[in-house]
Amino acid sequence: MKNSDIIITGSSGLIGSYLTAHFMSLGRRVVQIDIGNPKPATGEFKVLDLRCHDDVNVMCELYADIPTLINCFGANDHVRPGEVRGTILDVDTDVFRDMLNDNVVALFNVCKQYAKVRMGRGCRIVNFGASTGIVSPRTDMYGGLHKHVGYSTSKAAVIHMTRILGTHLITLDPEMFINCISPGGIENGQGKDFMSRYSQHTPAHRMGSVADLVPAIEMLIDERNRYMVGEKVVVDGGWCVQ
Repeated sequence: MKNSDIIITGSSGLIGSYLTAHFMSLGRRVVQIDIGNPKPATGEFKVLDLRCHDDVNVMCELYADIPTLINCFGANDHVRPGEVRGTILDVDTDVFRDMLNDNVVALFNVCKQYAKVRMGRGCRIVNFGASTGIVSPRTDMYGGLHKHVGYSTSKAAVIHMTRILGTHLITLDPEMFINCISPGGIENGQGKDFMSRYSQHTPAHRMGSVADLVPAIEMLIDERNRYMVGEKVVVDGGWCVQ
């Protein structure tokens, strides 16, 4: 695989937009996929809802020749300053189900359909887990509020699903490498109190930035990296290992 083109799903989000700009700055062709318009509107962009099976097929048919897929799409859970929410006992089951559908079911379909069109030609897929998919989120980090159980559960599922996809797909095509990255907390307009609390509980003594994720992602999509299969790469400042 000498083709350096990349598909980035969820390209308008915090991580997706940063990665798009980064790889475009290196002269790589980046096809951006998202449900809404790009910010900023640069490069190739296709509006698709990857929860829709037909839209997934469109993506795979249009861009079947691109050998690298970075999946940043999905539902997140941002606890904002001043937000009022209850405990785990107040979680709406429908919202929990929607989170799993967006982050797990839709992602599985994207990976499956993309692998089908790349079969025999190889590919590299990077999915996104999260530190809260490895360890339970602390209940004292959000001023008494609880991070949504559906988000953390979905990210735990993504990590294990990536293990299964990685180990199964490489038996069907030895050039298919599927792995995931699990970030810790990424700075994104959180309040000063939260950032201070998070930093106190992190061995690196700070929140992460999207830039901190780039070296790991570059490693995972590097063609020289040929012995990582179904792995999770944790970039969290030491949060999960302390």
